[in-house]
Amino acid sequence: MQIDYQSIQKKIAGQQLEAALVDLSAVLDADPDALDALYMTALCHRYLQRFELAQSFLDRLKKRSPDHSRGHQEQGHLYRALGQLEFALQAYQRACQLNPALEASWKAQFDILTHLGRAQGPQARQAAAQIQRLKNLPKALVAASDLIAHGKLLKAEDICRKVLKKAPRHIEAMRLLADIGARLGSLDDAEFLLESALEFAPSNTQVRIDYSQVLRKRQKFSAALKQAKILLNSDPENLQFQSIYAIEAMQTGAYTEALDVFDGILSKLPNDPITLTSKGHALKTCGRQQEAIDAYQMAIRSRPQHCEAYYSLANLKTYSFSDAEISAMHDQLGNVQLSHMERVHLCFALGKAYEDQEAFALSFGFYEQGNQLKKLQSAYNAEKMTAELARQKDFFTRSHFEAASNEGHSAPDPIFFNSLSKVILEFDLTEKQIRGLIALNELLKA
Repeated sequence: MQIDYQSIQKKIAGQQLEAALVDLSAVLDADPDALDALYMTALCHRYLQRFELAQSFLDRLKKRSPDHSRGHQEQGHLYRALGQLEFALQAYQRACQLNPALEASWKAQFDILTHLGRAQGPQARQAAAQIQRLKNLPKALVAASDLIAHGKLLKAEDICRKVLKKAPRHIEAMRLLADIGARLGSLDDAEFLLESALEFAPSNTQVRIDYSQVLRKRQKFSAALKQAKILLNSDPENLQFQSIYAIEAMQTGAYTEALDVFDGILSKLPNDPITLTSKGHALKTCGRQQEAIDAYQMAIRSRPQHCEAYYSLANLKTYSFSDAEISAMHDQLGNVQLSHMERVHLCFALGKAYEDQEAFALSFGFYEQGNQLKKLQSAYNAEKMTAELARQKDFFTRSHFEAASNEGHSAPDPIFFNSLSKVILEFDLTEKQIRGLIALNELLKA
């Protein structure tokens, strides 16, 4: 079925909402899981003030795609229409975490925080800064950032390359291109791009944060800690920089120092679930297991849907969940606000809980569900892999190699698949897309 979403969008923009709903209903009859149709249907019902119907379609959307950024933005709009401002704020924050290019969500956060008398707080300042940042960016790069958030990496890469051809030292274009490289597994290229960007703009905070993260992924822990230290020295009172520094300190084995920093953060943000969980990780590694358990449990009390803490308790291997904890986890199963990974963590934790009780059928069911959810994030498909390898075999013929016999490096050393080859193998790419990735790889190395 050919879906003309542009026509539907025009009807929505022209307030022809009932006509748009007729078209969307036809789409959903053919494909009940069509994400764009679910999103647009929820939006139409909100415009028509049919709030319960709007929520029902958002629930379907988030069940199918828990990390759909515009779905969370629409949830924020719905909560706001219902006057539930704190819930709206949480939804907008989730949307922006998933997709920093959603200017409407940043503006909504700022407006709500101002209405609640918190215009001078850190959240409002962050929202205001991001709104200004998006306004200052070329529209092409805002679009590229949005495409990255939706997993459309090749389209985003093409936009970034075009910007860099016109402005070879555009910092945000370099940063986004590095992000694409990192997502595709080209960590060495991402590191080079971010290192170069910092040479041109050493005060760019986001570039340095990204650089430290890539260094950590490459297991260059001392180098990552050095970058975190530079961030912290630039603004010692910044809690985000403190957290980054503590996490990098943990990677180098400086657990006592990391714990001191986490305690300092908690003195200013009591019961912050993310910090408590990170502190629990440090305590666990130090062998202070009961204190780690206390930290994880405190994180859960602070935010019951913070399912990473449940997973962390399960991952201790020696911890057994109480009946009350199992009941609380079951309560969270019906929480449509859970992110994709929160639901994965919850399933694995319940699997461990029932395994300890020797309720193996229940245990296996939750492990299976967790693995199925986790698999949704993987691009691997056995049939696509087989087809791709067959295409490579057809393309790389003896005559192809003979024609290229005088190219390449003269050294006789054996070579191994690099990260680019891994990407080509794992994704179902056309020949044109493969050539585009090779061109990207060359640009990154230029």
